[in-house]
Amino acid sequence: MRRGCLAYSPEPGGAEVVLLAADPPGRGAGSALLAALEVLGRTRGWQRLRLLATNDNTPALRFYQRRGWDLIALHRDAVTRDRRLKPEIPAVGHGGIPLRHALELERRLVPEEEP
Repeated sequence: MRRGCLAYSPEPGGAEVVLLAADPPGRGAGSALLAALEVLGRTRGWQRLRLLATNDNTPALRFYQRRGWDLIALHRDAVTRDRRLKPEIPAVGHGGIPLRHALELERRLVPEEEP
């Protein structure tokens, strides 16, 4: 029985996580899938993984940051612009938070040099 799914898109120097789902959540499937992708990435010589989360998705932001992912960029009003092409994107997301921005997170797969 499947417990989770991870989809990624290779890109120069790494990959973008485009989907991570676990059912039921909180049982370790998502963490295991991310760990497996990190192993794959290191064997392929990738330097990083990255993903986008929306500003309302505080559970995802907590999940990724607890696993060593860093917030590296705010794409202000990205979801607002996307809504012009996809009007079905809701205006309000998790917890009644207005859904407007994309947050970019990164997981470095190689150690950063000390200054």
